[in-house]
Amino acid sequence: MVMSKITGVVNFHMKLTQGLEVTETSYETQGKYYKKNNIGFLFFEEKNIDDDHITKCRLEFDDNTIRIRRNGTIILDQRYTKKKNVDGYIKTPYGELISTVKTHCYNLEECENKFRINLDYDLTVQKERVGNYKLSIYFKKEDMS
Repeated sequence: MVMSKITGVVNFHMKLTQGLEVTETSYETQGKYYKKNNIGFLFFEEKNIDDDHITKCRLEFDDNTIRIRRNGTIILDQRYTKKKNVDGYIKTPYGELISTVKTHCYNLEECENKFRINLDYDLTVQKERVGNYKLSIYFKKEDMS
C-alpha cells in the first residue's frame, strides 16, 4: 500500500555524550512522510547554524530497524538494529570512514499521521569510540486549519 506524502513538522533532539562532555542539539523543521510496504520514509532538511549549509536527511524505518542517510558536506549511511553492531560509512572531504553502531534501544511509536522515534546507540568510527548518542525524532502532520 502506498500512502500519499504527508507534510508535517519534524522535532529533532540529539544528546551526545563524550566522556564527561555532553552536547545537545534541537531544532524544528518541515518534513515529508509516507509509508510503503510497511516501511516509513521521512525526508527533511537540517540547516547548519554555523555556516548555513543544508544537509538532506532521509529516514527509512520499521519496527525493528532504522536507516539514516544524510547528504551534505558529510555523507552518512547507517542502519540501526536493536542489540546489534552494524557497519555503515561516513564520507568526508578527506575520504570515506567506516562507522559502526551498537544500538542499545530503538523504539518506534506510531499513530495516524504522527510518530516518535527514540534511538540510543554508541558510535565507533575507524575502530575509535566517538560517544553515545540519544536521538528523539517526532513527526506530526500539519494542521490544515
